[in-house]
Amino acid sequence: MLDQGQYRAAIKAAKFELQSDLNTYQNLLIIGDGHRHLNEFHEAVENYLLAVADDDSQSAGYEKLSLGYLNLRRIDLAKASLSKAISINPQSSGVRYQLAIINESQDLNKEAAKLYFQAGELAIREKNKEAIYSSLTALERLSDSEYGYALYEALLDRAEAFQKQELNAGA
Repeated sequence: MLDQGQYRAAIKAAKFELQSDLNTYQNLLIIGDGHRHLNEFHEAVENYLLAVADDDSQSAGYEKLSLGYLNLRRIDLAKASLSKAISINPQSSGVRYQLAIINESQDLNKEAAKLYFQAGELAIREKNKEAIYSSLTALERLSDSEYGYALYEALLDRAEAFQKQELNAGA
């Protein structure tokens, strides 16, 4: 229902399932997503918080919570939520990339560059070419500093080696 834009119906259906004590975590995320799509950010955050209280072992709840906090312009809490998501799922390139974007938006370019680099390395392990390209593009933006340039060059070398490996595997 969410992917069809039926946000109120999705919220209603998820609340109904909650009454049956079914899939509490997932239903709270659906309710939060519905509220976020309706620009009801306080309600979204409330439901994401309930979801992570129900199951704090999954990174998705913290990732969604960070989006709600961003919508409320609570950058500090968004960063904390993403940091928690990284601690739960350290192999996710996407979470590091999201945290890098926030740091870059705050002109914390050294920290952003480090996170973009880590995201790119993880994307290579995931064989996610789109994420590799996104990390390289972001690092190129930050390559005006010596540190940013060094990380850009290092990731570019690793991406080229990955590309050659992929071409050789296909041959």
